[in-house]
Amino acid sequence: MSQSKLSIDFTKLLSAPETLNLSVLDWEAMIRIGRKTGMLPRIFNSLEKSSLFESLPDYARHHIHSSIIYAKAQAQQVRYEVAELLTILTNNEYQPVFLKGAAYVLLEHPVGKGRTFSDIDILVSKDMLARAESKLLVYTWFPEPHDEYDQYYYRQWAHEIPPLRHASRGTVADVHHNILPPISGRAPNIEYFNQTRVTTESGAQVFSPPALTLHSLVHLFFEEDFSKGFRDLSDLHLFFVEHQHDKEYWSELLKLATETGFCRELFFACRYCEKLFTSPVPATFSMALVNYSPTPLRLKFNDWLFLRVLQPAHPLCNTRSTSLARFIAMLRGHILKMPAHILLYHLSHKLYKSLIEGLLGKQKSKWQTEQQNTDQA
Repeated sequence: MSQSKLSIDFTKLLSAPETLNLSVLDWEAMIRIGRKTGMLPRIFNSLEKSSLFESLPDYARHHIHSSIIYAKAQAQQVRYEVAELLTILTNNEYQPVFLKGAAYVLLEHPVGKGRTFSDIDILVSKDMLARAESKLLVYTWFPEPHDEYDQYYYRQWAHEIPPLRHASRGTVADVHHNILPPISGRAPNIEYFNQTRVTTESGAQVFSPPALTLHSLVHLFFEEDFSKGFRDLSDLHLFFVEHQHDKEYWSELLKLATETGFCRELFFACRYCEKLFTSPVPATFSMALVNYSPTPLRLKFNDWLFLRVLQPAHPLCNTRSTSLARFIAMLRGHILKMPAHILLYHLSHKLYKSLIEGLLGKQKSKWQTEQQNTDQA
C-alpha cells in the first residue's frame, strides 16, 4: 500500500476538500500533519474556496487561522528582504533573479499564497558570484559555519556559494549561478531560463510561470531529501490548476523542457500530480510526454518510489515501506548530482564527520574548525 488513509485525506484537503467528511479525531491528525509539513496556510486557502472553514472544530480553525497570519508575515518579510538585496546586488551589469518561494510571492502568483519557506533563493551569473558574495559580506550577510571540505563542495562542485545568514535579522540567502550542480552533468544553459525573465511591480526580476514551474519540478526530481517533497508537488499542482486553460503556458513549458533536457522530469511531475492531486493536466500535453516515459519496468519502480516519498513527511502518513523508499530516494538524488567516484568520497567524508561528532561530540568538531581557522590565520 503506497498511501495511508490519513495521507489520502490530507491530500484531498488541498485538492477536493468538499469530498471529505472528517471526524474530530481526523481533524486532530490533519492539524498535526499540516503543522509538520508547513501546509496549514494552504489548507486555509483550500477550505476558504469551498466555504468549509467556518464548519471546522474550534481548535482546528484556530490553528489554521494562526498559520495564515504567520504566512502573511513571512511574505511581508520576503518583500522587505528582496528590496534590501536589490539595493545591494543590482548594478549596471546585472540584476539578480529571485527564485522559488520568493519569486511566487513577488509575482503575486496563487502558488505564493500561504507558501512558507526557510530562505531566499537568488540567481546571479557565474562571473558575478564572487562579487555578489563580497557585497553581501559588507552588509553583514555572513556564511554559516562550514568545514574546509564543505566550503570546497559548495564552491567547486555545487551551483551555489554556502548559505549566507543576515547577522541581525537571521534571514538566510542562497545565492546560485545555475539550477543544478555543474558536476552533475545536467546543469542547463541558464540563458534559456534567463530569456523568460519578467519584472514584478516591485522592480524585482523573476522567471516566467512556465520557467518557475520547470525549475520547481527539476529541483523536486533531483532532490535527495524529500521532507518537503509533498509541499513542492503541491506547488506544481497549483501551477497546473492556475494555468489549466492557458495554452501559451503549456506550450512554453514544453518548449523550455525540451531546450534544457528536462522532459523526463516534466513527465514525472505531470504523472504524480495527476495521481496524487488529480491535477488538470491537458490530455494533449500528457500525450506529448509519453515518449519521455521510462521503460515499463523502470516506470513501475518509479511509481513505487515516488508515490511513497511524495506523501506528507509525517509519521502518521508512513506505511511499512516509507523508510526504505526515502533511503533509496536519498541515494538516487546523490547519484544524479555526482559522478560515482566523487559520490563515494563525499559520503565517506559525511560518514566520518558523523562518527566524529557521535563519538566525541559537536564540541570536538567545533574545536577542529576553530583550530583550522587558527592555523590559516
